[in-house]
Amino acid sequence: IVGGICRAGKEIKAKTIGSSMATSTILEVGTDPYALERKEKLKQELEIAEENLDKITKSLNLLENLKKANRLDGEKTQMYLRLLKTRNMLLEKLRDNKKEYEELDKIIANLSRGIVKVSETIYPGVKIIIGNSNYFVRDEMKRCTFYREEGEIKIGPY
Repeated sequence: IVGGICRAGKEIKAKTIGSSMATSTILEVGTDPYALERKEKLKQELEIAEENLDKITKSLNLLENLKKANRLDGEKTQMYLRLLKTRNMLLEKLRDNKKEYEELDKIIANLSRGIVKVSETIYPGVKIIIGNSNYFVRDEMKRCTFYREEGEIKIGPY
């Protein structure tokens, strides 16, 4: 395994990980890859929804100021009503997405078992993530196993 990201639920077993050129390689185990992917997608959706909500709120504030000054014509009244409806739908979606995001956080926190087995060599430049613990390989190692114990990543024999 050289370069990029490799994710697995329980175990990654490889002959060689990384390269002598210290190629950035990330191994992630002890998590549900689909949960991580969904969490990342939700994070992006939440950011976009919050930006949109901010824009809608600004537009609504402007239209409310026009309404107070009795300068709201029929077209702007329709726009105001559409924006209100959109804002309410967006708030509901935000609430649901935040709830799902928090649930995924709990699931990911509970899935912290996993091992990385190297039958030959692991090179510097490799980042190992098991559950929510990280380990950066700084020295070349041979025939070893990485596992998580008491919140830390430990190294044992293959």
